[in-house]
Amino acid sequence: LDATRQHLSWHRLTFEYIKENLSIPLWNPYNYSGVPHTANIQTFIFNPFNVLFLFLPLFPAWILFIVLQFPVAALFTYIFSRSLGLSKISSLFVGISFIFSSYIIFWLEIGIVGYSVMWLPLMLYSIQNLLSNFKIRYLFLLVFSSCISIFSGHIQIVIFNFLISSAFWIFKSLSSDKETRL
Repeated sequence: LDATRQHLSWHRLTFEYIKENLSIPLWNPYNYSGVPHTANIQTFIFNPFNVLFLFLPLFPAWILFIVLQFPVAALFTYIFSRSLGLSKISSLFVGISFIFSSYIIFWLEIGIVGYSVMWLPLMLYSIQNLLSNFKIRYLFLLVFSSCISIFSGHIQIVIFNFLISSAFWIFKSLSSDKETRL
């Protein structure tokens, strides 16, 4: 219900306005007596996958937007699993298991939850590589994936992403300290 009554309506407002005025709508006059539009994080205007709505009609863009969560989340999970040393088959299984988890499937139609959580494996991949082989590209990738997770619009998932990433960073840091002391 949220997808059709809120998110689809917000996307219609956003991208019709952008196409007509070449700017982002700051105000939504259609909710109550008007509410801030861009300031509402759940409109997820700044999600990079929203570019689909600039080139496609609303409903095909929405369908593609929702379906793209699967391959992108599977790819990020596969990449992270490979960085942990898992085989290609195991990493593929982990990626498929992640995208078909009940959590992802349950929140699939809304978009904001899936797009917020799918950046977690990329964040973990960045941390894994930053700790093992510090390169600026991994730092950039961590910042990028963290920002896009925020821009994806579900703040609760963003907090979970940051908590999990922080715990992973601490765990990997303590693990590597023990390995170097031995």
